[in-house]
Amino acid sequence: MLVRPRLWLSTESSNSWTKRIDLKRIYPQYTLRQKSDHEIRLFSSSHRVFKEDVVGTKLDKRTNHSSSSSTNNNVSARVIPRPTAVSRTRTKVIRTALGYNKEKWNVLLSCVRDNLAAAQLDWSIAWEAQKPEKLAEVFNAVEEHFPDTRRFADHWALKRLAIQYWNQRKYQLRMMRDPTSSSKAKDDVPARNIPCLIPTYKVPMKHIRTTIGYDQRKWNRLRTCLRENIVIARLKWSLHWRFQKPEKLRQVYDAVENHFPEMRRFAEQWAAKAMTKVFWDSCKRRGRQPFSLFTDESIDSPKSTKPIKKNKASGRGRGRPPKNKHRRILDSI
Repeated sequence: MLVRPRLWLSTESSNSWTKRIDLKRIYPQYTLRQKSDHEIRLFSSSHRVFKEDVVGTKLDKRTNHSSSSSTNNNVSARVIPRPTAVSRTRTKVIRTALGYNKEKWNVLLSCVRDNLAAAQLDWSIAWEAQKPEKLAEVFNAVEEHFPDTRRFADHWALKRLAIQYWNQRKYQLRMMRDPTSSSKAKDDVPARNIPCLIPTYKVPMKHIRTTIGYDQRKWNRLRTCLRENIVIARLKWSLHWRFQKPEKLRQVYDAVENHFPEMRRFAEQWAAKAMTKVFWDSCKRRGRQPFSLFTDESIDSPKSTKPIKKNKASGRGRGRPPKNKHRRILDSI
């Protein structure tokens, strides 16, 4: 698009007009974020080039002219240097550089989140004060599952994603109530007064949320707290749910009740047990376990097994009563 010239009054004489072009319209002043995004686009290859390299590697394997080291060399050859402003770099640019779709990008974020939870970092101190060896183990574990992230120099992309989750989790912890010994008395709610009249696998999650009176934001914080404590407990995902150690499960339930005292209203912790079982079944149906570095079983790569049928993964699909029956039972409590 051609820039329309403007008429400027010349300083040489008061009657002569000259044509000058506004240079700011031709060369706009980029912000620091736009400058860093532009640097990443220059150094990162497009998704089409990356796809052609992968297809070429598969063809070479068919003709027995390549090895596993060639793939690693191709990935590490396209190194994306650290931009000038990492803190202002948008995560959308990192996703574009990797060439991931929405589903694979969400799996990468879950991998970073689960490994940060399993590392048991000290949330009371700043990110800069964390132990570097713990953070290095987390980044190496994520790179084992996603080799494409090795293209970023000094793990700067994984650090950006980890710090983003760190800030979000710190905000959630600030909004939570301080779990003290007198928190149960402050609630002014009798503990363990809601019995479990039906099996826990038949209770819908929305009725538990309605009973404790949480909105969507606080309910998501409760689910995040439960998920992180399950990862920290280091359960054995190769065993069935009924063969898990009761002391580990009770440790998860007690930790959730310390942060959310309203969960103490349920007798025998049946609400926390039902929510834990739902998260367990969802991981089993997806055919994978949380990407944890400190679990008892070592994971070389994400499992690509077929999803398990709902009635085989758990008992939530067997003999479910009508929807009004749940509402009638919980309303009568």
